[in-house]
Amino acid sequence: MDFVSSPESGYLKGKDGDRKSISEVRLLMSHYVLHSWDQRSAAREEIAFDSVSIAGALDKAKKVASGTKADLYEDGRPVCSMELVGKTGVWLIGKPNESTED
Repeated sequence: MDFVSSPESGYLKGKDGDRKSISEVRLLMSHYVLHSWDQRSAAREEIAFDSVSIAGALDKAKKVASGTKADLYEDGRPVCSMELVGKTGVWLIGKPNESTED
């Protein structure tokens, strides 16, 4: 379930109309880590964030990745590999790499 609004009442409203308290939503969230790098550089950037869904995590990952390649992990497990396709801004999502998060 993706939540689309955050009213001042302390509840979030889902796309399906379901309401949950902010504390309930936090319990549903998974922890994600994105390792991002550029082919020309060995330096890797690590960005950690929480998300309620894998779709939300992928959206966030595409926005915050600073390199042209990335690996996304959910709660320490590999989810997928990502590669920026040229200058189009489109990310190719692939199978996760076999290695686990450091």
